Amino acid sequence: MKTLPFLLPRSRSALHHQAAAPPPPQVAVTTGEEDEDPILDLKAKLYRFDKDGNQWKERGAGSVKFLKHKVTGKVRLVMRQSKTLKICANHLVLPTMIVQEN
Repeated sequence: MKTLPFLLPRSRSALHHQAAAPPPPQVAVTTGEEDEDPILDLKAKLYRFDKDGNQWKERGAGSVKFLKHKVTGKVRLVMRQSKTLKICANHLVLPTMIVQEN
């Protein structure tokens, strides 16, 4: 069997691969929750009512937080999905609203 010389490495150092590109620099991520203090933090599921099917459908599962703004004092409810951290609920909570366990 005949081997072609251009397919063989010339030295042992040629067998080693160069390292992949360096990792990208870390970027600071802002969530919009930096100016707010958490009042309550729970795990929950969010459902929506489908009128066409006349049934409840799951909208997301994850962390629900009541956040109070440090300056204005306004409270909002924020829910993020567990794996993707996408916001699936973001609502202002008014003093006239009643929040109760169902």
